[in-house]
Amino acid sequence: MREVKSLRLLVTSRCPYRCFYCHKEGMKSFVPELLAPRDYRYPTNLFKINFGLEEVTLSGGDPFSRKDIWEIVRAVKKEKVF
Repeated sequence: MREVKSLRLLVTSRCPYRCFYCHKEGMKSFVPELLAPRDYRYPTNLFKINFGLEEVTLSGGDPFSRKDIWEIVRAVKKEKVF
C-alpha cells in the first residue's frame, strides 16, 4: 500500500481578496462550509492510521475567514500528525 505523507484539507472557499491566480478560473460564488471542526478529525485519523500520514495542511480561500478555524486546528492537532 502506498504511503500518503501529506493531506491538504480545504476549510473554506471564502476570501475577501480578488487575487488573479485564484479568480482567473471564473470562480463567481462560494460554497458554504459543510464540515464542523470535529469532522476534520476523521479523515486525518483515517489517513494517519492507514497510510502513514505525517503532515496536514489546512487551506482554502482564506482559512482565517472561518470563525472556528482555531477549533479546526485543535481538532486536527489532537490526531498528533504534526
